Amino acid sequence: MFHKRNKDLVGLKPFFLFWFGPVAAIRLSAFRVAMAMAVFLYLLNRWADKEEWLTEAGFHVSAQNLPYHQLSVPLLPVEFLPWFGIILFGSLIAVGCGWQLKWTPWLAWGCLFYVTLADQLSSFVTNKLLVVALLTVALAGRGSYGRERLQSARLRSAIKHDSKNSAWLAGEVEHIKYSTQTAAWPVRILQITLIAS
Repeated sequence: MFHKRNKDLVGLKPFFLFWFGPVAAIRLSAFRVAMAMAVFLYLLNRWADKEEWLTEAGFHVSAQNLPYHQLSVPLLPVEFLPWFGIILFGSLIAVGCGWQLKWTPWLAWGCLFYVTLADQLSSFVTNKLLVVALLTVALAGRGSYGRERLQSARLRSAIKHDSKNSAWLAGEVEHIKYSTQTAAWPVRILQITLIAS
């Protein structure tokens, strides 16, 4: 019985490798940078009309008149718009630069999700796909690819100059080489959102 179940799972191996196998972390980093800059430019274009879509000054359908959009958020006071802009655009720049990737993608996602809920009539498919893409980057939670490569290069240089600890340093290089790979699922989801947009 166990042998038969293993044969059944062999057919699923390509599926699991496609979604959960290792891929180069640079793919995720490239998507992260491109997606953060795309969201930044998209919102920068819309920021000229910020009062229309984030405050009471604009047209907003009430929750009672829009029964299929039950999620609604309170709109911002006009005085808070500059602070919200600093948080929104600052977190997007931080995500694009790979700074503090444990929490900055969540901050950027929260701001973008708020924007999507605040102005539901003009939140088109692109905006919703960007919310999914930013959530995927936040869930992936990987460090910056460039920083890991730089650390690996420094350790390789140390191996050449330090013969006593070369075995330990070689192990560290292997660890970093492994850490420059990531699971494929975030990259696949980002590829799907790119194709869908």
